[in-house]
Amino acid sequence: MKKTVIFSLLIAFAITSFGQQQPASNLALTQADYLKKSKTQKTWAWITTGVGAAFIVTGLVTKNDNTFDGVPVFDEGESSLATTAYVIGGACIATGVVLFVASGKNKKKASAASVFIDVKKAPMLQQFVIRNQSFPAVGLRIGL
Repeated sequence: MKKTVIFSLLIAFAITSFGQQQPASNLALTQADYLKKSKTQKTWAWITTGVGAAFIVTGLVTKNDNTFDGVPVFDEGESSLATTAYVIGGACIATGVVLFVASGKNKKKASAASVFIDVKKAPMLQQFVIRNQSFPAVGLRIGL
């Protein structure tokens, strides 16, 4: 049993260790992709910030005055509805801020992305002579 477990572990490690990393060329996004992503993130940022502000306003409106004849009374076992609204509102606003920052970064990446046309030269055989033949090349440069 011990030999079987050790053998299966060695096989599992051998399978995962003999592999090549896939090229990251399929992960390259274009300028339009970055702009669309930035716009979507900014929209969601405004939505979450608005929802957070609404929760905080709701907490302010529904705040219970925990006093009895001027003496504050606090129930230690229960949290008020206002406190819950404050926490949810704060979390939504924090999420909105994070999305605003991510949107700005994606917009910066979109402005850094550029498409260019370049003329490259390649050796070609023409009538028993090797000559440099020019051809156009289209490229995408993304400054990360």
